Amino acid sequence: MDNLKQYGIPVLIMAVVTMVLGAVAIGGLYDTAFEVERRRLTEIAQSRASLIEAVARFDQIYSGNYPDGEKAATVSQVIDAHERYQGFGETGEFVLARRQDEQIFFILRRRHGDRKNTKPVPFGSPLAEPMRRALSGHSGTVVGLDYRGVSVLAAHEPVSVLDMGIVAKIDLAEIRAPFIKAGLIVAGLGLLILTVGTALFVAASKAGSQRLRDSEERYRALSDLTGEGVAIHENGIIVEVNQAYAKMYGYDLPELIGKAVLDFTVPEESQTAAERVARNVSDTYESESFRKDGSQIPVEIKSAPVVYQGRKMRVSRLRDLTEARRAAAAIRDSEQLFKNITDNLPVLIAYIDRDERYRSANKLFESWYQKPLSEIIGRQMNETLLPESYAELKNSIDRALAGEAVMREDEAKIPDGVYRYRRLHYLPDVAEDGQVMGFYALVEDISDIRRATRELERQGASLEEAQRIGNMGNWERDFTTGTLHWSAQLYRIFGQSNLTSDGPNRQGFMALVHEDDRHFVQAGLDAAAEGDAPYSLDHRIVLTDGTVRVVHEEAVVIRDEAGRVLRMAGTTQDITEHKQTEQALRDSEQQLRMVTDALPLVISYIDAEERYQFVNLLAVKWFGKPIPDIIGNSLANNLGPETYAKLQPFIVEVLSGRE
Repeated sequence: MDNLKQYGIPVLIMAVVTMVLGAVAIGGLYDTAFEVERRRLTEIAQSRASLIEAVARFDQIYSGNYPDGEKAATVSQVIDAHERYQGFGETGEFVLARRQDEQIFFILRRRHGDRKNTKPVPFGSPLAEPMRRALSGHSGTVVGLDYRGVSVLAAHEPVSVLDMGIVAKIDLAEIRAPFIKAGLIVAGLGLLILTVGTALFVAASKAGSQRLRDSEERYRALSDLTGEGVAIHENGIIVEVNQAYAKMYGYDLPELIGKAVLDFTVPEESQTAAERVARNVSDTYESESFRKDGSQIPVEIKSAPVVYQGRKMRVSRLRDLTEARRAAAAIRDSEQLFKNITDNLPVLIAYIDRDERYRSANKLFESWYQKPLSEIIGRQMNETLLPESYAELKNSIDRALAGEAVMREDEAKIPDGVYRYRRLHYLPDVAEDGQVMGFYALVEDISDIRRATRELERQGASLEEAQRIGNMGNWERDFTTGTLHWSAQLYRIFGQSNLTSDGPNRQGFMALVHEDDRHFVQAGLDAAAEGDAPYSLDHRIVLTDGTVRVVHEEAVVIRDEAGRVLRMAGTTQDITEHKQTEQALRDSEQQLRMVTDALPLVISYIDAEERYQFVNLLAVKWFGKPIPDIIGNSLANNLGPETYAKLQPFIVEVLSGRE
């Protein structure tokens, strides 16, 4: 009993102190976890809002044909993506809603309650506080009641493009649960210490050491509950770290004990970091750190003075900013890319309400209408358009305001005094109740396209005329579809009609080739397709009336990056007359040689450069050289210097034009 009286009070004091320290540690860790969760929810809400707004802006331009309009296209994509999203944690979810008739209508399937029938919540109700703030245009975080009346931590963001709000939330109970559990553990340990305090106090040194180790292990276990790195350091030397800190820097836990915290700081920031440590005050800042492998990571550091193991130290909580910065950079790049695209789109984009009044317009309006946007926004269409242009468009405007998507092309004079071909798209903006709120107008200047089309038509006609004059056609074979295309002149060369024919094919072409030439034509086509051999050959064709013609064909093979044949494009020219001329020339040359070879004379032809171009048989014998050594050689070389010198005056005379 005496021992109980003697040691009971100290043991009780130690138990109370232990429980208080545990509560303080749990409270600090709870604050840290709460802040981490708040930041995470904020990042989720902001990134989802930015993504949805980017999709909405994209759909405003490119999803004009969607049945219910661009907003419906965007909402449809968001709903489709959300169907595959199960939420986060046990209670975390992401919700999207709009305000209508003083009611909050939830767009996405909710995780809790009736998942299919999402009933609206009155806007003035104490429920759905985070969504009410988002729909009021506020951005931030709040602790309040959600649509179920449950207290939640929520991040809220407005989505102005869709007139909606986004909320990312999680039940407070889920955040508190691990800390309540830890508190119960601490309370149980305190009760255990109180019960056996006397015995533990008798073995003071051993029990004290054990309690110290238990306390450190509990602290480490609690610090490991967060994804942030936690380090305790004394005079800049690490005395304790958690697993997240070691993983962040790529070390094992024992390796970090005794290291200087400034060893992880990049040189250009080490001086600033040293000054912060020396001031020994609560501080939050961002820095760049070295990992064990030498790579760098951006970190957010929250540091504050603490008393640990009875000594004044500092505790630092570190968060890896790599993913956050990468996500922020991706969002900035996406937004900048979207802005660059829209700023350079040659399309007029505007929204007109039911009163035919411009509510928004893009920058291109200023150059078209020769006035600043401030003089266009808020004015009616009949005040902005020329009277004759408005009269022509009135029917299309009425159809759009009646809920019909309208597309038309016309030529009109616009206020800048220029006649332009334009393509107009009027896309109605239909509310959920079916009422048409207005319409989106997209106007393209297609003047250049019209001119280019006419030029292509002119060039096509010129090409067809050139092919007719040159009696040459072109063709293309698609190996993917097996189709064969002929130009109009090619139909004429083959004696076919492109009006009555079912279309060319490979079998029909081979049927037109002379039967004695088919084998080498087929071999040439196969060699070009399979072995990349050049395709250039002459062959005969037989027309339907039995006429035999000679054609020259050349083609190239077009392949993909893997070497597979995609297409074969070529030309076909009727060279029948050319071949006949060549044959006549050969016949004439043969006749000339027969006559000259029979004459008992040396006969030759020398060009203006004094080079032999023709000799008869007697000349060959006279020179004593083969024909290849004579033809192309000069008079001086063939005659010899002495003879050439004697004949040179006569050669000069005859080359001057006299016999």
